[in-house]
Amino acid sequence: MSAGAVTPERLARPASPPKSDTLGDVLSERTNTFGFIRLVLASLVIVDHAFPLSGNGADPFWGYTHGQESLGGFAVAGFFVVSGFLISRSAMSVDFLGFLWRRILRIFPAFWLVLVVTVAVVAPFFYWLDHGSLAGYLTRGTPGPITYLTNNWNLTIGQYAVLDVFRTTPYGTEVNASVMNGSLWTLLCVWVRAVLAGWKYPSRPGVASRSGGRFACRIRACRSRRGASVGRCSRRARSTSCGCRC
Repeated sequence: MSAGAVTPERLARPASPPKSDTLGDVLSERTNTFGFIRLVLASLVIVDHAFPLSGNGADPFWGYTHGQESLGGFAVAGFFVVSGFLISRSAMSVDFLGFLWRRILRIFPAFWLVLVVTVAVVAPFFYWLDHGSLAGYLTRGTPGPITYLTNNWNLTIGQYAVLDVFRTTPYGTEVNASVMNGSLWTLLCVWVRAVLAGWKYPSRPGVASRSGGRFACRIRACRSRRGASVGRCSRRARSTSCGCRC
């Protein structure tokens, strides 16, 4: 009988049940739809903001919920929930300091760039359109461009206005103030949530030890070029996947 022949024993063997994906499996894959869901929710926030910004009153969703919540409010809550899953996955993959450093690099450089572009490009351009020149842009006092940077750089948003820029827009007329970017407050929520996630889920078992082993491995390799020392490091490298490079 050939090796590939079907025997009665093979026919009688029950088929193994299909493996069901766990939540962890879904989170670990890049084929999930979390990115698309967040795009939809962010688009709903834009729709919600478009009504007051264009002078068309409040979001009609307020009427559907009898004044309890807006479409943007629901979308922001959903966005935070979905992002919470993704942040928790990231927090469980590295040690706390590594996770915190990743969050800092992900949030603060782009945020600071937005602040600088606002006061160096957007605000002066529209100030020039309103006044015909840039005279007084830096010297008219608060709320000015300099204080816009100093009051907001650490995510505790203390100033939304830059002089009188956008004050004559429909929304600016409604609130009688300049508002450059009313969504900045959400970044503080993202940052606090990230810190809490990193503190709650500092790492999976073994992640911190692998990080420490990787660092120790490189120190050993750089201290000495002797074969025995490098050999010990190489053995350690195989167990920690550190690469053993100086």
